[in-house]
Formats: sequence, C-alpha cells, structure tokens
Amino acid sequence: MADTVNIANGEVKEENGNTKCILEQKNIKNGDGNSTQNGVQKSRKRKNQFGDDNDEYMTNDTWRKRWKNGQTKFHMEKVHPTLQKHYDWLTNEKEKLRIFLPLCGKTLDLKWLADKGQVVIGNEYCPEGVEKFFEEHKLEYSREPIGDIEGHVYKAKEKDITIYCCDYFKLTPSIIGTFDGIWDRGSLAAIDPADRVKYAKVIAPLLRKDGRYLLEIFEVDHETFIGPPYDFKPKLLENIYATHFKTEQSDTRSTLTQWQKDCGISYFIVYVYYVTCPTEIQEANDDENGTDDKK
Repeated sequence: MADTVNIANGEVKEENGNTKCILEQKNIKNGDGNSTQNGVQKSRKRKNQFGDDNDEYMTNDTWRKRWKNGQTKFHMEKVHPTLQKHYDWLTNEKEKLRIFLPLCGKTLDLKWLADKGQVVIGNEYCPEGVEKFFEEHKLEYSREPIGDIEGHVYKAKEKDITIYCCDYFKLTPSIIGTFDGIWDRGSLAAIDPADRVKYAKVIAPLLRKDGRYLLEIFEVDHETFIGPPYDFKPKLLENIYATHFKTEQSDTRSTLTQWQKDCGISYFIVYVYYVTCPTEIQEANDDENGTDDKK
C-alpha cells in the first residue's frame, strides 16, 4: 500500500519504493491546459519562458535544445545579488571551501566564487553551456570522461573551477565528493516538479555535517505561464526537505522582470532559505549512502 502525506499545494507519495512529488492541478498541470468555467470546458494554452505554447515540463533533451538554439533567457548577465548578499553566511567567512552549484549553466557565480578563494564545483547537463562558460571567461580547460557515469569533467587550468557535465540525478558523493557549501539558484525550481523528492535525495548526502546550503525557490503565477521556473510553495519545500535538512526562511521579495511580465505573469515571489543538516540527520544520511568527506 502506498503511503501518502498530504501537504499544501501537493503531496509526497511513496509508491513501489519510488517517491514522487505530486502537485495539485490548479497550480501546475502537465497536459492540455484545459479549464472549466460555468460547467463548460475551455481549452487554453500557456507559454513557457521561451515563448512557446507548450504545457510540458523540461527534460534533459529539451534543455539541451534550448542551449543549442541560444534560448538562455534564464542566464543572468551578472553575479547573482542573492549570492552576494548571503555570501558571508554561506561561507561562514572562510576560504578554500568546496562550493557546489547544481544545474549551473554558464553562471558568472562560478568565477566570482573562485575569485573569492573558493574551490568551485558545478554540475550542468548541457556541454554547450559548460563550454560557453570557459570560452566567455577566456579560461583554458581540460576535459576528461567522468568514468563511473556518462559525461565529462571540465577543469579550468588557472582557476579552481570544475564542472561535471552529466545528469544531476546520477551524481553521488563517490563521484563528485561532498561540500562545505551549496548555492542552489533556481535549480530545484527548474526541474520537473514530480522529481523534487528525488532531487532532495541526491543533494542531501553531498552536504557535509557542518555545511551550509543557500537556496532560492519561487512562487509563480501559472495562469498563462507554464514555466520553468515552476511554482514552489514554502510549505512544500519544508515538507520535502524535512527528512534531510533544517530549513530557515531568510529572505522574501516580490519581483517581476520584463520577460515575466511579457509572459503574462502577475506575481513572482522569491524565497531565500538557509539550509543546514542537523547531526542526527547527517549521520543517518552517511549510514544510508556510505559517504565520507574525503573529496
């Protein structure tokens, strides 16, 4: 029998050993976008951030297609303000920390962190994004097969920056190591919402016992906009992450950029979280995954 925990705007469901996050259709619906009004079913189409009439969630293949077509509206042409604002908390004012950026694309945050004296490790599925990062910053790099899984490791020759170009969901501590800090800007909110519990299970053993994890999620109007990013209520995050982490909401702001307005979005709320791992939970994670802090 499946065990289900009902939570705000969705549920976490354990079924045949697989855990999935299932969202209410009123917020995000993967389908034809039909709605009912006065008993009459009406058909509507919602646009994604690339301007397409498409009610489907992004996959690895569709992300790569966007990179190949130069559709990278999600890329920020500056160091992220949230990272700058909360940098001292993330690093505890220390240097030479291993900092992980999941689904990093070609973010400027990678080089900014390395220039601050950190050891920076990113993960990105699309080689187009990885190679653009090194080319745009004029950084020479090496490229080698990961070995344990499909993909390649890119390493800058003059900066402490490494990017694992592979499927995030195949990462383990034995492949990528563990981290003093994690900066997650929109990664968790960009994946298929049904994979959020799975995402948490991958990232939990990557954070060291005394590590710090800076996270952004978004509350998004999906009336005419399908995403990404996808709507992510704070209560949902707190329930999904409760098994692995302690979460503390640090910052909230309402913001609408021009592209969001162009998509017909009426509200876009950013939530910033400080995420840590209580000792008893980390010990359980270590026992389950056989992890240590070697890397």
